[in-house]
Amino acid sequence: MTYEKMIKIALIVYIIIAFISFLSGLNWLAYICLGVLFIFLFFVAYKKRSKEDFIILIVAIIILSVLLMII
Repeated sequence: MTYEKMIKIALIVYIIIAFISFLSGLNWLAYICLGVLFIFLFFVAYKKRSKEDFIILIVAIIILSVLLMII
């Protein structure tokens, strides 16, 4: 399994955990998932140092922050 596939699987798992946390009212778990996801995406974007990855990072954080505010 390549590094990129493992990153995609990890992102999908974290997004699923965060979404389930939002729906079940476990806001503390959702905040932890958001923080870990931010750190994870930041290091991936920093390692590749591409502008596209930083844009994806910013969009993902904005979407998860909006979900936190809604719920």
